[in-house]
Amino acid sequence: MAKALDASREGINKWESGANEPRGHRRQAYRHLLVGLAGMYGAKGDTRWLNHGQATGPTTEDSNRKGE
Repeated sequence: MAKALDASREGINKWESGANEPRGHRRQAYRHLLVGLAGMYGAKGDTRWLNHGQATGPTTEDSNRKGE
């Protein structure tokens, strides 16, 4: 994924942990990837944040539902 997004593994880890955010073309590419995966695998919970490009992600409540 890092190679496809022209980013480092460390950078991707920071995005996914919430420590940092992708910017510019990487943000658009990451969003595109996440929207595609959500469509392919049937995302659960509120996915509206994917459509707005905002920094907010899934809620804690959504994260707690992963094990269901």
